[in-house]
Amino acid sequence: MRVTLPDTTRFFCLNEQIAYYMQKYMELRKRRIFWGQGPVDDLKTILKKHQGGKILLPASDTIREKVIRILDDLDLEYTAVDVYKTVPENISDLKPEKFDMIVFFTPIAVEALHKYFPKFKQNKTRFAAYSILTANKLQELGYRVDIYAPTLEFPSMVNAIAHYLLHVKEK
Repeated sequence: MRVTLPDTTRFFCLNEQIAYYMQKYMELRKRRIFWGQGPVDDLKTILKKHQGGKILLPASDTIREKVIRILDDLDLEYTAVDVYKTVPENISDLKPEKFDMIVFFTPIAVEALHKYFPKFKQNKTRFAAYSILTANKLQELGYRVDIYAPTLEFPSMVNAIAHYLLHVKEK
């Protein structure tokens, strides 16, 4: 979709990776994109610096509530738009106990595991979580998070898993 945006439009992203993605696929000036370090609460600091104007919040149903709380706390004018709704995939045909490691990229994936395998015990299966929301969901449901990304040291899940596997071999 081709849309012409005014030069005053600013973009706020959760992390640097999202900002780089936007720069790659959209014609944007760098000074119009602002980002945090990953956690949703980081947006509060960034938005405080750049108050004023109307905000369009395109988001999924899973993250919208936290961001809305931040916008309400700052008393900002915004319109929330659900761009997509996340629905758990039916994974009942899998056998999670047969995997050495399961990597989760969204809280909804964690919910799918818990929904379809409520009696699943983690035991030696390693869980990797991409994002603080995903890691929190795993812990909330009583699972152990063995690998976490993104961090400053490991911005990608591949790097975090590689480091973990090298560390396991040392033991």
